[in-house]
Amino acid sequence: LWNREPLKNINKLQIIGHTPCRNPTYDKESHSWNIDTGAAYDGYLTGLKLDEKGHVLQIYKVVTDSKDRPKVAGYDTK
Repeated sequence: LWNREPLKNINKLQIIGHTPCRNPTYDKESHSWNIDTGAAYDGYLTGLKLDEKGHVLQIYKVVTDSKDRPKVAGYDTK
């Protein structure tokens, strides 16, 4: 679902993307992690390892190879 409104707290942990940020960001109000760190552009791919209660055990970051980045007019993909 594509939504630009603030996320609602649905009493479950939400892991989202499609809004690039420099680092994974947790929002306490909506109980959500935004893990879109711009892998398609100049960022990296992010993953979270969670325990059974949803607590973050580890954050994984993998740099995107420049060959895997799209050529976007007006955007420097290095």
